Amino acid sequence: MLYTKPINHKLSELNKIKTIYSTLFPAAERVPFWFLVMKSFKKIVDFLAFYDQDNFIGFAYLITEKNLTFILYIAVDSAIQSRGYGRQMLHHIKTLYPNNKFILDIEIAHEKAGNYEQREKRRNFYIKNGYTPAGFIWKEETETYEVLTHGGVSTIEEFQALIKKFTGVLLYHIYKPQFTPTT
Repeated sequence: MLYTKPINHKLSELNKIKTIYSTLFPAAERVPFWFLVMKSFKKIVDFLAFYDQDNFIGFAYLITEKNLTFILYIAVDSAIQSRGYGRQMLHHIKTLYPNNKFILDIEIAHEKAGNYEQREKRRNFYIKNGYTPAGFIWKEETETYEVLTHGGVSTIEEFQALIKKFTGVLLYHIYKPQFTPTT
């Protein structure tokens, strides 16, 4: 059975979490790790290490505004991937927020992408675990992301409000995320 611990400077697995973060997520998708830790002190953020018995298995970075939880990052240690831990972590997150809708983004799986198969596998994993297209995409500097949702319809406005609350108004306007309906 999985359990979690909050990630902070005192957590013994902190260096392992940093390594997983820098290894599994492309540089263009990573914000500075210190920024994640700093923002994790906000009431709307849960930065969690996941364990199976006493064994560290991965982490998740969750941002919640009202009844919407954004899974900004979720990762399983690559040494133990493909053992069902990702599915278990998603299920555990739902138990932490039983009345919430969930939203996450993934790189769009287009055939010209160098990691097309990985993107398609990731999309299929989330679809298999109950996520559906939210009906909009969002663009950052160099990448376009498909937004998936679980537990109810999530709107662009809800997602924008959540991102703005997390980043702060000034950083949000510097960052300038662009949202586009797909339907």
